[in-house]
Amino acid sequence: GPERAIARIVLAGGTAPLKNLSKHLSAELKVPVSVIDPFAFLKNPPADIPPALAPAFAVAVGLALRRNRDWL
Repeated sequence: GPERAIARIVLAGGTAPLKNLSKHLSAELKVPVSVIDPFAFLKNPPADIPPALAPAFAVAVGLALRRNRDWL
């Protein structure tokens, strides 16, 4: 609604790291835009995943962090 504002946008998925996508969206929407790194919080992030592919794993990492019966 009009009383709320978007403070930032985080891109995820396979097309998130497209060249200049975050810059273009930020300029058009006047909101800071960044690309997610789902492995940033890990002590030992996987070394065999190229940084350009990391945003594609956002949903998989999120699901892997769930606990049994987390949905109840």
